[in-house]
Amino acid sequence: DEAIGDFKEWVALRNSHSAFRNGDYRTLFIDDENRIYAFSRVNSEEEITVILNNSDSSYTVTKELEAATKGKLLAGERMLPYSYRV
Repeated sequence: DEAIGDFKEWVALRNSHSAFRNGDYRTLFIDDENRIYAFSRVNSEEEITVILNNSDSSYTVTKELEAATKGKLLAGERMLPYSYRV
């Protein structure tokens, strides 16, 4: 089942990144109209940024989140410098 595979992937990410387990939580971006939410988890070892798209459409994240993502995404599509589709 696809949902089980996704769940296993999320558990593996949590287990491999200490910030997911014990990092401070910060909301970075909320767009209620487009159903986009971004947050970060930060501890002394790393900072992880998560961008969630709960809509049926792709959404382009622009420069407002470039600093937060530091140009790295686990999933999504880099389109231009400072622009990502999630």
